Amino acid sequence: MDRGGRRPGRAQHHAPQGARRLDPRLARIPADARPALPGITADRTFQIVAGAVVLSEAMRAFGVNELEVSPWALREGLILRRLDRMS
Repeated sequence: MDRGGRRPGRAQHHAPQGARRLDPRLARIPADARPALPGITADRTFQIVAGAVVLSEAMRAFGVNELEVSPWALREGLILRRLDRMS
């Protein structure tokens, strides 16, 4: 399990309202304290607030009601998709 008590390798679902609530909360947390939060590493602590704002606005602009967040990176996702197509 990760620091948030979630099992690695499992997708999470998020609604845009959750992302909007997260923006101000993240901004109030000092950057040096953010790595204590689940899923935020020290090297991403300064960009996470901007990323949350972009996510929230992109979801609003495209009318997305729910988002599935994968623990895999883009590269792994492309590899897995390719393997699925091969079989």
